[in-house]
Amino acid sequence: VGGLGMTIGPLVGAVLVASSWALVCFVAAICFAVGALVTALLLPSIAVEAERQPIGRGIGIAARDRLFVAFTLLLAGYWFMWVQLSISLPLAAQRFAPLEVTTSWGTWRIGGGASVYAVNAGLTVVLQYPVLALAHRFLRPLPIVMLGASLMAAGLAAIALVTGMPALLGCIAVFALGAMLIQPVQQEITAEMADPRSLGSYFGFSALALAFGGGLGNFAGGWLYDLARDWTLPALPWLVFGAAGSIVVVGLLALDRVRGRAETAAGTASQSATS
Repeated sequence: VGGLGMTIGPLVGAVLVASSWALVCFVAAICFAVGALVTALLLPSIAVEAERQPIGRGIGIAARDRLFVAFTLLLAGYWFMWVQLSISLPLAAQRFAPLEVTTSWGTWRIGGGASVYAVNAGLTVVLQYPVLALAHRFLRPLPIVMLGASLMAAGLAAIALVTGMPALLGCIAVFALGAMLIQPVQQEITAEMADPRSLGSYFGFSALALAFGGGLGNFAGGWLYDLARDWTLPALPWLVFGAAGSIVVVGLLALDRVRGRAETAAGTASQSATS
């Protein structure tokens, strides 16, 4: 559900900013206020039974978990791609004339940044639950993230070949399909890998992936787009984004194999201890 907010928020912002920037600020402030009230009034008070420990101990446990650190670094690559939704993809949409769709209610012009957010938000709202349910029927969580990263990388890289708005929106649809697979499943994997004594610390450590990957992605997206314009190499950003996604997929594949061997070894040791 939180992922839906992240997906729909940019679309709402794009619609509101056409009216005024002040309206965007007021609506955002109201959303925060409503969230605070709901949290204070409706969320139950949950008593957690856990041993008290120093603040840095939980983070230290997570930081010494080499497999989890590797997973967090790879998630940074996912966020590096995801934040292009707010910078590089809207810039790409400005290159093409709007797509005109004629209906019985009139002619609709689909183009610009709003079209990027509309496709992403619409597909996520409609397809995320059934697509995730289908993926879980056939794949384990980590391969689902691999599939999602592959789709995101393919969608971004394919923009290097795009010559019109319909093809661009098709690439964004592929990108959105991959993103909707990763967002909830990466939290599931974090909970699965976490030490039960420091579950909150693991999720906190995992958030560093968004901080570093998202920050780098925002910087690199704008910088690469300017560089591509100066060097007359329009495919440059999209090839870099696709390469970054490919690195994430290869890294996840290696991580999955290492985890498999570690779990097999742990199972063998457990059987030997009980026999």
